Amino acid sequence: GTVVAGTGIASFHSPRASLARHVAFTGVTSAVLRWDGTGFTAIARAGDPILGGPATLNELAAPAISSGGPIAFRASVNSSIDGDGLFVWYPAPPGPGYFMPLVFGGAETLRFPPDINGTGQVLWMDDNDALWVWDGFQNQPGPSQGGAAPGGGTFAQFGHRPVINDDGLVALRAGLVG
Repeated sequence: GTVVAGTGIASFHSPRASLARHVAFTGVTSAVLRWDGTGFTAIARAGDPILGGPATLNELAAPAISSGGPIAFRASVNSSIDGDGLFVWYPAPPGPGYFMPLVFGGAETLRFPPDINGTGQVLWMDDNDALWVWDGFQNQPGPSQGGAAPGGGTFAQFGHRPVINDDGLVALRAGLVG
């Protein structure tokens, strides 16, 4: 996201230039908001830097919140290695909290919204139909398309919204072959 007059702008539309070298445009911003029962807090916005580096968040999407407070969300990223990212925001009372990338840039593209459980584990799927679980320290591989299914056969495809419970058990719809 580009920052204009202190506001992160995720995308621009309908630019119009004047003869005096002024430009008017419609700017769309993007944010993940958290409601605490009394008001909204923006926990991440277009234009926010990622870990203090030159990369910034662009369009934010698909938030998932756990009962413990952390929020997982997807975002497109502006950087030298453009791409999608998966992030988790952690509350840090009494401060504003912080977010960290779980997957950032590179060849991975995220599919579908992530899910997050009460212990902070994040379940997500990549564009190769492989499931991953962030365990708080690293991404652990889960089942993948073409991988062995319990009881025999292989996974042919996964449904659109796998979920993870507080015990780390995953539920999903899957097509099987064999």
